Amino acid sequence: MGTKGEAFAGLAVALVTPFRDGQVDYDLFRDQIEFQIAAGTGTLCPVGTTGESPTL
Repeated sequence: MGTKGEAFAGLAVALVTPFRDGQVDYDLFRDQIEFQIAAGTGTLCPVGTTGESPTL
């Protein structure tokens, strides 16, 4: 757990939420998360800065 004032380190990724037929594709989303973890990504940011919030 981080401490107050601690800076982020390593790679941070804003995830894109995948859709299929107008619905969130949770299986593909899980695959993306697992891929990022395996690649060593330290911080995942779902519904972050990709501009998709109004779509959800």
